[in-house]
Amino acid sequence: MNYIKKHHKREKQPFNKNILLYIPLAIAFIAILLFNQCNGENFRPYIKAYSKQNDIPYFITANIIQVESTYNKYAVSHKKAIGLGQVTTIGLLQYFKLTRQYKRKIEIADILMLFTAKRNIQVMTRYYRWAYETHDGNIYKALHTYNMGIRNTWNGRFNVEYVHKITGVKSDVIRKALYPIHRLAYHNIFKRGE
Repeated sequence: MNYIKKHHKREKQPFNKNILLYIPLAIAFIAILLFNQCNGENFRPYIKAYSKQNDIPYFITANIIQVESTYNKYAVSHKKAIGLGQVTTIGLLQYFKLTRQYKRKIEIADILMLFTAKRNIQVMTRYYRWAYETHDGNIYKALHTYNMGIRNTWNGRFNVEYVHKITGVKSDVIRKALYPIHRLAYHNIFKRGE
């Protein structure tokens, strides 16, 4: 036993200086948590205001929040989606493009603001509206794009269960709306760029 203790030396791990970059982020996050606990924030006014501003039915916005985060504004997914609407950095960049902030880059403050209900709902409703307009008013494709991204929608990969949870429409009806033409034909149209 003594032999193992004497001759077994652990290698020293070098200090990771990158961890120092996260200290201000952690302090700011704790400050936001404390501020919001004192604030007693209610989500309903933000959901109504931004749903109306982007011409989205209230129940769609409310159900997206319910399915994505169960109204936990501090939720973070394994894919780093943040807040009530589970907004990703790609969604945030799309929001910047839609609001004509073309040269703006994502900063730590932008990510922290996604933990506030107002900013998260503002970004998610605008992103959903863009998806809705992109798919010519097809609510099912818009919801799918919100959940899985535009590329998966173009490739014909659909999450029918997600759309069913939000709309309450039967899966068969959703499938018919998502696949108006044969799947391979749909895939080939976008592959050729027509």
